[in-house]
Amino acid sequence: MANNKGPQIYSPQSGEDKGAPQTPPVQQTPPQQTPPPTPPVQPTPPAAPAAPAFPAGDPFQQGAGGPIPPPPPSAEEQVGVRTMTSDKESIQQSGGEAPKPEVVSAPQLSSVRSEKEEPAAQPVPVPPAPPVSGGGPVPLEPAPADLGGAPPAPPSPGGQEPESEELKPKKSLSLKTILIILGIVVVAAVVGYGVYYLVSTLNAPPQAAIPSPTTDQQFPLGDLGLGDDELDEPSEPDEPDEPDEPDEPDEPAVPSFIHQSLITAPDEAVTVTLDSASLEAFEAGIASSSVPALLAGQVRDIAFQLSDETPVSFDQLLTAYFPAVAVSWTGLFAEDMTSWLYYDSTGGVKFGVVAAFAEGVGVEEVAETGTYGILVLEGDPSIAANFFADVVTLPDGAVFDDGTVEEIPVRFVGFDFDNANVFEYGFVEIGDTIYLLMGTSYRQMVDIIGRLSS
Repeated sequence: MANNKGPQIYSPQSGEDKGAPQTPPVQQTPPQQTPPPTPPVQPTPPAAPAAPAFPAGDPFQQGAGGPIPPPPPSAEEQVGVRTMTSDKESIQQSGGEAPKPEVVSAPQLSSVRSEKEEPAAQPVPVPPAPPVSGGGPVPLEPAPADLGGAPPAPPSPGGQEPESEELKPKKSLSLKTILIILGIVVVAAVVGYGVYYLVSTLNAPPQAAIPSPTTDQQFPLGDLGLGDDELDEPSEPDEPDEPDEPDEPDEPAVPSFIHQSLITAPDEAVTVTLDSASLEAFEAGIASSSVPALLAGQVRDIAFQLSDETPVSFDQLLTAYFPAVAVSWTGLFAEDMTSWLYYDSTGGVKFGVVAAFAEGVGVEEVAETGTYGILVLEGDPSIAANFFADVVTLPDGAVFDDGTVEEIPVRFVGFDFDNANVFEYGFVEIGDTIYLLMGTSYRQMVDIIGRLSS
């Protein structure tokens, strides 16, 4: 059976007084807690960088217990009234008033330029640290590097803050770099001017000749002090020019000698005109005069002359056929000569020349002066091939040899014995005159010696 006596309060005493009447309970006051001792005052830490300003309504600001945002503007402030005072304040705030000079140092200019070149980093908001139990001050921690902040630089030994890199003056260009730049500019200018001058010279149009001023333009009449009366006087008419007398025709060239053949009774005589005294002209003249052919043993006398009808001298013929020999033989022989064609029974037409020693020239002088020409001729017998009317070739090993024609000593070299093509030369004295004989056949030499002796 349950006991319904209500709540009972037991005394902390022993159970011996159970039966004694109980004292009503007294409400006990809880013991007061003694506050903890005040912690010692810590030295004030160095001032931390100011926290960035947060925009209104930012959750970090509300959670950190920041300043209360200002109340909304009044109706008058929301409806702005423009007055002269407000315009003046607006001009002052925008810097539109009279400019004020300001001295700026070079480091400041460099820092301003670097700020313009590099955009400023946006500050990153740092959430406030949670409060520390115990009621002590909350230490401010620097912003970590990954949130955009930079750790503070350690103080210098001397207690001075290190100079910023932006405030240090930049190094100027070296003298070597300046000289290189100037050299490049000078070289480029010189090359450019040279190219321009060359192009302008090549593309410049030809300049027209400027006529020189006349006498009247150089000396105006007014400068001579002539009056109007003197200018009005008519001048005497010029006499007509006499007609020029017609030029007299050029007189024909007077030959230095008159040709006279040594062959008294040739079978035929012809005159051959040459354009020049060259080897080609002589060969063409001989070829044209060799036709029509004559009988064997007959002779055709040839008189060579130039286009002005002057006879060809022996020195001109010798220079054309034997230029190296003519160097020492020129002047030893008379100008007139006798040339002819002999029709041999073997080999056809043969060409030959006869020339007399010049007046006053003896055998001793010829032997002394003309020896060089003889050595040149016999040293290279092939040069005598041009003397033939036909085309001949000197055999290998052929040299000059001694011979006689009608008891007259001669020198000869054979080109083609089968066709009687033998070059021979010799000296013969007839009366008081010595002659040089040159032929291309033995029978031709016999014939000419007989004609000269008769």
